[in-house]
Amino acid sequence: MFELLLEIVGEFLLQIFGEALAEIGLHSLAEPFRNSPNPWLASLGFLLLGALLGGLSLLVFNDHFMPAAYRLINLMLTPVAVGACMAALGAWRARRG
Repeated sequence: MFELLLEIVGEFLLQIFGEALAEIGLHSLAEPFRNSPNPWLASLGFLLLGALLGGLSLLVFNDHFMPAAYRLINLMLTPVAVGACMAALGAWRARRG
């Protein structure tokens, strides 16, 4: 049970940390070319970045850590939780200007 909680919390924190680093890096790279923002293009970019990083993680960890049922629960809950945290971070950044 402890391993399951550690896996879920670890993946959650890893995704938050990775998303924050990607957000900071992509904003700093895009600043010189700033035009009107296009959320669809940003979504596509983040989708491709996530797929690339997920594929690269398979090179390091090619065996499953958890049973299939736990992986499905993790697959449904972790992205929603990370998305909620990123939405809260975006709202906080919008309030700050």
